[in-house]
Amino acid sequence: MEKFEKTKLQKLLFLFTTKKDKPEYEFVPYKFGCYSYSAKADLVTMVKKEYLLENEHGYQKQDKTDYLKEIKPLDKKILINTVQTYGKMNNETLIRHTYINFSYYAINSTIAENVLTEPLYKRVLDTKPTHQPVALETSPGNDIFFLPMPAGSTTLVSL
Repeated sequence: MEKFEKTKLQKLLFLFTTKKDKPEYEFVPYKFGCYSYSAKADLVTMVKKEYLLENEHGYQKQDKTDYLKEIKPLDKKILINTVQTYGKMNNETLIRHTYINFSYYAINSTIAENVLTEPLYKRVLDTKPTHQPVALETSPGNDIFFLPMPAGSTTLVSL
C-alpha cells in the first residue's frame, strides 16, 4: 500500500492547492513551513475511520479504493501534474523548494536557517509581517476604534 511521510504530504498538498482556483485547504506558516490544520484534521478522521494507518513518520493507505477515479477531472489533472513535478523530491529538497518559492510560509520555520543559504534565509525574514501594536478605544455608542499606539508604549488603553 502507498505510504506518505507527514511533512512531504503537507508540502505536496500545499503545492497542489497553489494551482487551484478554489483550494479546499488553507495553510499557515508553521515549524516546517506551510501547514494546514484542516488537512491534519481530515487525516485524523481518515485514521479513525481506518482509511489510513498512522505512525510517527507518516501515513499508509489501508483500503484498496482508487480515489483518483473519484475526483473531478481538473483536480485529477492538477494532482497528477503536482505528483509528477514534485513527488520524487526528497523531503529536504521539497522543503527547500517551498521555502524558496513561497517564502512567507517559512517565517515560523525552525529549520529554515539550516536548509537555506544566507541570502535566501534573509528573504524569508524580510517577508515576515511587521505589525504596529494597536490600542482599542470605545466611543460612547460602543463603537470600537483601532488606534496606533505611541512608539515604545506597551500598555493597552483600558476600556
